Amino acid sequence: MGRLSFLILVLGSAILFGGCDSTTIYSPSRDADRSTRGERSGDQEEDLTSVYEDDLLAWLPFDGSPEDAAGGQHFAILEGPHYVPDRHGNSAGALWFDGVDDFATISQGRALQIPLPISVSYWVSLDQTRQTAGLITTSFQDSHNTGVFLTFDSHTGAPAVSVGDGGLMGSGSRKTLHSNIPLEAREWHHVVAVVDSVESVIVMTIYVNGLPAPRPSYSGGAEALDYGFGPVVLGKRVASEGQHPLFFAGALDDLAFFDRVLTPDDVKHLFEAPGFQR
Repeated sequence: MGRLSFLILVLGSAILFGGCDSTTIYSPSRDADRSTRGERSGDQEEDLTSVYEDDLLAWLPFDGSPEDAAGGQHFAILEGPHYVPDRHGNSAGALWFDGVDDFATISQGRALQIPLPISVSYWVSLDQTRQTAGLITTSFQDSHNTGVFLTFDSHTGAPAVSVGDGGLMGSGSRKTLHSNIPLEAREWHHVVAVVDSVESVIVMTIYVNGLPAPRPSYSGGAEALDYGFGPVVLGKRVASEGQHPLFFAGALDDLAFFDRVLTPDDVKHLFEAPGFQR
């Protein structure tokens, strides 16, 4: 396939995410040893391959197909987006959203709504920087801040990551980490968002193009994660009650979910690895 040779493409059955019970997550990292599993010794690429095999929840390369290349059932159900050339010039190599009404839902989304930690890696190209849209939402629920959601600063396009505690929309029901790194429109950028809970405090990190944001800032007051009842959605973000959803305008590629904290070495590898690099 030419992308991370350890992954095997398996078609998932067309089953939407299961369950509808509301799940509240408020806990430290699940396994103390996860913080060291990204450390390398010997053959670096071989060691990271084994880590990814253990901890990769889903990988959507969008190479003309909505399938989960990690061998799971988390394929994208497209509602308008279409394929465009990716950062390597491959035709039908990335997924483009029109910013008007395009979005996608991820099947079996409940399996991605996991206790912390979680890391999300993706490549993105913004059509325009001035947009308040949501790119990735792990629980789309009208008028509520739920799940982990990845957005952009409405003026600069700087990526941000938030968690919602299930309350009505407002700063008190979310906690947001702003990268404060403006993204240029129509250029490809690699972003990794890491979300963890340390001693009941939500801790987040954002990497842009392989490096951690040097001067990030927090806003909001939530310290709990509640996934609520919503599905995992790409390309739109909930708005206040009665308002139109906020749709993303741009292209998305190589979206991957991990069930642990990605280390700086992991992020550097994803940014530079063959098939993943700019």
